[in-house]
Amino acid sequence: MSPNTQELDLVGRPTICSRRPRSCAPAKRFATDTGCTVADRALQLHGGHGHLSEYGIEKIVRDLRVHRILEGTNEIMRLIVARDLTGGRR
Repeated sequence: MSPNTQELDLVGRPTICSRRPRSCAPAKRFATDTGCTVADRALQLHGGHGHLSEYGIEKIVRDLRVHRILEGTNEIMRLIVARDLTGGRR
């Protein structure tokens, strides 16, 4: 990644993910998978009422589904982690 295309934080420093994408892949995958599991359980706990906008759970579920796709899908994150663990072999 060239210096002109690096992601910068609020202070102007390169973000950790632009410096070390291999360490961000497992963190992103874990966070989104765990969040989706928790949100799904909350939705199940509330039953049909969980889909109502009054409870706010439906918004959390919708937002988390988007995060599974943003910044690379979780399937791609799994591939990055697997390649890192196997030394880049296919």
